[in-house]
Amino acid sequence: MVEEKTVLKLFSIFRTTPPEEMEQKYLRVLASALLTCKLILSTVHDDIQPFVEGFEKIISPGNFWKFGKHTNTSVRSGCCMVR
Repeated sequence: MVEEKTVLKLFSIFRTTPPEEMEQKYLRVLASALLTCKLILSTVHDDIQPFVEGFEKIISPGNFWKFGKHTNTSVRSGCCMVR
């Protein structure tokens, strides 16, 4: 899993972006990614077999499930929806 500080630096095109704004961008992207996983799972529920291996790689590491206890409500709810 990519370190959060590394990802935050990638979101900052200019070095003048405040750290708080970088953090908010990171949280929005993370929440969107979790909701996208939920959308994929709910859309392909009949023919999910091609996606199983990819999703196992995402949700198998213990780090994924820590998002369920995240301080940001969007991230927390996104993780719960994937369950």
